Amino acid sequence: MNPMLEQDLESLKRQLDVVADDSPFQSLWQATLAWLGSADPRTFEELLESQRGERFHAIFAPFQRRHLALSEKAVAERLLEIEATGAPALAQLLDIPFARQAYERVAEALVLVDFSRCRRFVNIGCGPFPAAALLIHEQTSVPDIVAIDNDADAVSQATMVTGRLASSRLEIVRDDGRTYDFSQSDVIYIANHVFPKLQVLARIAETASCDTKVLVRDPCGLGVLLAERARGALPLRLGLVAEGAADANFHSRHLLCSLGAPV
Repeated sequence: MNPMLEQDLESLKRQLDVVADDSPFQSLWQATLAWLGSADPRTFEELLESQRGERFHAIFAPFQRRHLALSEKAVAERLLEIEATGAPALAQLLDIPFARQAYERVAEALVLVDFSRCRRFVNIGCGPFPAAALLIHEQTSVPDIVAIDNDADAVSQATMVTGRLASSRLEIVRDDGRTYDFSQSDVIYIANHVFPKLQVLARIAETASCDTKVLVRDPCGLGVLLAERARGALPLRLGLVAEGAADANFHSRHLLCSLGAPV
């Protein structure tokens, strides 16, 4: 056990807790992520896998959610500055490193799941920049794409984004994954920052059909500090089928789950 590491993590949390303004927060958070990324992974693994280290799981999750919301808001605002020319607007938007990374991390979903028979795709926790829903809209012919968030500002911004970049096939809805009816969903995509993730998964297990495929973005490595984990805590009816590759930018990976599959 490394008591200095524990003290460092707690000190960083205290600093982040008191930063109210967005710009200083983003600077401090980027520095925090850089520090976390430069540390010896084995040191963090030893801490996070210990009983004492349980309290550090998702310790920075609120800050990561704030960072993502601010970053996606900036993408949405940038979109308003781009001339309304259809597809080229998306291409220009993806010139922004964060937007491109957020969009491209979803691409693995096309390998993990066969979308040829998908009639309804539901994205939980779409945020201001609904990258998963946009990629499915662009890369598949799924006729009904629903992107959901329970934050009014995120829904407003996401509606603005998809109004410029997508067709009527894609709908933005303000709702809560803990109470949503998933019975008509063929493929469900849960963003890594969704919280409480396990409650959303429990609702899926309760309401979705046995043929439904569930893709969960789940933290890995240092990401366990940044988001709630689903792996190892899936509802009994929801089994793990496959794991995707770890994403170095967001410290998360896809978990492909299926109702009725072996855990």
